[in-house]
Amino acid sequence: MIDSCTQYYFKKIFVSPIVRILPEKVTPNQLTLLAGCFGVLVIPLLYFRFSIIACVAIIISGYIDNLDGALAASRRQTTNTGALFDVTVDRLVEFSVILGLYLYNPDPRGFLCILMLGSMLICITTFLGTGIFSINDSEKSFKYNKGLIERTETFILFILLILLPEYFVILSLLYTVLILLTACLRIKSFIKEEKIKTSLHDNNEEIL
Repeated sequence: MIDSCTQYYFKKIFVSPIVRILPEKVTPNQLTLLAGCFGVLVIPLLYFRFSIIACVAIIISGYIDNLDGALAASRRQTTNTGALFDVTVDRLVEFSVILGLYLYNPDPRGFLCILMLGSMLICITTFLGTGIFSINDSEKSFKYNKGLIERTETFILFILLILLPEYFVILSLLYTVLILLTACLRIKSFIKEEKIKTSLHDNNEEIL
């Protein structure tokens, strides 16, 4: 939701100026890999309880994730392979944060981390599924269906989970509910769009 509302201004102010000064030898896939490395770094940082540094690593990972797409678009290097790599690394980063949160305090957090991972699995399935079966009218490699919880909200909740361990139960359940709600709303929207398509198709056949 935040991404959808602020993406244009964020990219214009914080992303595009950096993209313009990046050396030619820097590729979008290299940036995607770098974003993944910062994300994976969260695992040992949380294991050794370097919470603040872990939050910084998450923020850097998220920022670089914006850079890779912007760089690919500006250089006309957008490819299906790059999109697949980007989506895969995004999920790796999210998994790394959840694993790090578990390793920070394993015994009481195991079940809650499984709930978060399960909700993520369901949500990404609806995201990719609706993207595959929808007509792509965006500049991205596939249809990007907006959701209640997007990348920015996810990272905000991750940072709160790290910085406020005493509220881990409440925040993890909130995260799970919001992610599942996002999935349900995405499915509802997709079904509505499919009904409209079917109705238009039937009307066209009647006219013919």
